[in-house]
Amino acid sequence: MKFSHDQKLTSGSAKRLRRCAVSLGALVLLALIPACSSSPELDSTPRPPRSEGRWTKAFLTPSLLFAEDIRIEGPPALRSRLALPQDGKSLNAVTKATDNGLLHIFTLRHGEGELIQAHLDRWHVVATKRLQVLERPYEAEVRIVARGDASWVPTAADDQHPEQRGAELKFVGELQR
Repeated sequence: MKFSHDQKLTSGSAKRLRRCAVSLGALVLLALIPACSSSPELDSTPRPPRSEGRWTKAFLTPSLLFAEDIRIEGPPALRSRLALPQDGKSLNAVTKATDNGLLHIFTLRHGEGELIQAHLDRWHVVATKRLQVLERPYEAEVRIVARGDASWVPTAADDQHPEQRGAELKFVGELQR
């Protein structure tokens, strides 16, 4: 049955069309029922949750790290603790496998006035030129090196951690035992 754009469905045609759609839907449901039933050959043993590995408490103080170039290195657990930038319009992102691990490099596409931002636990990390992240394939301490007019400022009222400034700042987080 063909319909042109200016023809309308009669009530009988509409009823037949609805019945056809309902029948087709019922057939699809009947076809899917066997796929939903359990199969004896499937392994239904519960699996333990995936362990992300050991981690450090060094980056739990709410803080801002700001520098031209920032490099973060850490163990496989770094992947679940670090939120990386996803902005494809203003950033160039390169990921490559190296002898030391998986290296992510983020640089600005357009130049000045834009920032490369990431979050590591409770630290807000901001680079003005380049952010490098190295995910090592083995457990290793977490190291951050910030170069070029670097500053680290705790953003919560904290007398234990004074502000730091310098041409280069280094931070090391030992893995918890």
